[in-house]
Amino acid sequence: MKYELLSTPDFNRWLKRLKDGSVRQKVLARLARLENGNFGDYKQLIYKGSEKI
Repeated sequence: MKYELLSTPDFNRWLKRLKDGSVRQKVLARLARLENGNFGDYKQLIYKGSEKI
């Protein structure tokens, strides 16, 4: 399944300002995997009611 990721001006500015080019490439590679439906290891959060404060 293919997903569409949307970008914001703040994210684009942050990405452009990254000093380490290898980090920028890793971020972009991870986003490409997300677009292709590869979410990697994750835990689904399950809502079990409300918390009392």
